[in-house]
Amino acid sequence: MSKQSHALISYPDAMAAVFRSKDPGRSVTLPLTDSVGRILAEPLFAQFSVPEVPLGAVDGFAVQSCQTADASEKHPVYLTEWKRCNTGNPLPQEFDAVIRVESSVIDPAGKLVVTAPIAQNKNIRLPGEDAVFGELILPAGAGIRPMDIAALGTYGISEVTVRSVKICIIPSGSELISLGAKPTGGEIIDSNTPMAESYLKFCGADVFRTDIVPDEYQEIEKAVKSAVKDADIVIISAGTSAGTEDYTEKVIKDLGTLVFHGVALNPGRPALFGLIDEKPVFGMPGYPAAAQTFLRAFIAPLLTKWGIKPFASEENLSVRLGDPFESSPSMENYSRFSVGKIGGDYVAISQPSWSSVQKTTVQSNALIVNPFGSGTFHAGDVVPAIIRCSRDELDSTILIAGAYERIFEPLSNLAKKQGITLRYGDHKPYSALSHLENASTHLSCFVGTDALPTGDFISIQLAVSPTGEPIYLVHRTDLPNLDLVKTLFSLTTEDEFVNGAAALGYHVS
Repeated sequence: MSKQSHALISYPDAMAAVFRSKDPGRSVTLPLTDSVGRILAEPLFAQFSVPEVPLGAVDGFAVQSCQTADASEKHPVYLTEWKRCNTGNPLPQEFDAVIRVESSVIDPAGKLVVTAPIAQNKNIRLPGEDAVFGELILPAGAGIRPMDIAALGTYGISEVTVRSVKICIIPSGSELISLGAKPTGGEIIDSNTPMAESYLKFCGADVFRTDIVPDEYQEIEKAVKSAVKDADIVIISAGTSAGTEDYTEKVIKDLGTLVFHGVALNPGRPALFGLIDEKPVFGMPGYPAAAQTFLRAFIAPLLTKWGIKPFASEENLSVRLGDPFESSPSMENYSRFSVGKIGGDYVAISQPSWSSVQKTTVQSNALIVNPFGSGTFHAGDVVPAIIRCSRDELDSTILIAGAYERIFEPLSNLAKKQGITLRYGDHKPYSALSHLENASTHLSCFVGTDALPTGDFISIQLAVSPTGEPIYLVHRTDLPNLDLVKTLFSLTTEDEFVNGAAALGYHVS
C-alpha cells in the first residue's frame, strides 16, 4: 500500500479539532469503595444527621448541669442522680452534661462528688454536630479521595454516581506479544497499551483493551467497528506511520472521516485523529515515548474538557499559615488545613481539629505536619504542606474564613461549574477579622452587623439567614485575585443560587 507524506498540523489546531468532539455525558454508579479517584456527576448529601442523638464526647459521668451550679473545692456537691457515660455512648435522656471521669470521684455511699460547676451540653456531641440530614457534603465535579471514604460512609452514602468516559484501546501489530511473554525472532512485547490503560484509568476513565490484532486490514477494520459501538473514544495503538502494513489511516478514512494525520509534536509526530459515527478515533504512535506524549497531549486534555479530571499526586508545597498550629515539642502532630493562592503566596487556614468530625477531612485540601521537637508554628510562618488536590484546583480555590453557613452549599455547587472551589473553615469573628488583616483569606463571613470590620474592607450582604440575621462576605479593598472573587459574587444573582438558598431557608434580595 502506497503512502503519501502528510503536512504537519500545529498542535493548537489539532487540539481545536479534537475539542470539537461531542461529550458523551456518560455517568456510572459505583460502590463507595470503588469511587476513589473519580469525579462526581451528582452532588452528595448526608442521608441522616450525625450524630442522630446526643453522645458522650468523653469517658465520664452524665449529670444534670443545674445540680452542679454551686459546686466548688471547698463546698462539693454530692449527686445521687448520675449515670456512667463513655465516649460515643448515647447520653441518657434525663441528663445534659458529662463530667470527665478524672474530674470527679464516687464516694462510698455511691454519690458523685462534684467540685466545680459544669455547663449545659459540656462534653457532649449534639445531634447534627458533624452533619445534618440533607446537608451538602460534596458538590458535583468534586473528586473522591481515599480519606473521604470514611466520612461519606458515616453520612450514609454507600453508592456514588461519577462521570465516566469509556475508552477502547486496540493493540495492532503482527509482531506484538502479550505482556509477560518472552519475545523471540523479532517479536515485541505490547507494553504501550498496558501503560495507556493504566494512565487513562488513573485519569478516571473506564478503559478496556482488545486482544492484539494482527497487521491485516480486515482484522483491524473489524476491531474498530466493534469498538465504536461500545466506546466513547477509540485508540488504535501503532499503525500510524508510513509502513506497508500501517492500516490505521485507511480504516478511519473508510469507516468515517480522517481529520488529521501528523502533528508538529516531538515525540508524537505520527499521531492521527478522525471521527467514526461522530466518535473520536485516534491513532497512537508506536514508539513508547511518542505514545506517552500522545496520551498527555491529546487524551488527557479531552478527558479534562469532558469533566474527567485526573488527580495530581500529592506534593509538598510551602504555605503561609493563617492560624497558629500549637503543638508540644514532644509530639509529632498532623492537622488539616485549606490552602488557596492569594497574590504570590499559598496560604492556609485551619479546619476544626475535632477528631470525631470527619467533614473537615473533606473540606481540607492539605495536611501540615508539626514534627517532633518543633513546638508551635505561628500565624505567618511559612511551612511545608502536603497538598491533596491538583495545582490547577489550588490556584482556583477561594478561602472563606469566619462563620460557616449552609448558604455556601448552593454557592459551592454553582462555583464548581465555573471551575472555582470554595473551601471554608469555622472561625470566631476575631479570627475572621485576623485572617482579613493578615491577607490569609480571600473572604470572611460575618453574621450580623456587630462584628463587621471597618476600614479598608468591602462588606457585601449575601443573604438573610433563616433566623433573620444578615450574612456578609467581606474582603480587603486591596485583595489580589479579585477577578476570582468577582466571578463568585456574580453567581449570587443566578436563579440556581437564589432558589437553592431559599430551599435552605435563606432570603437573597
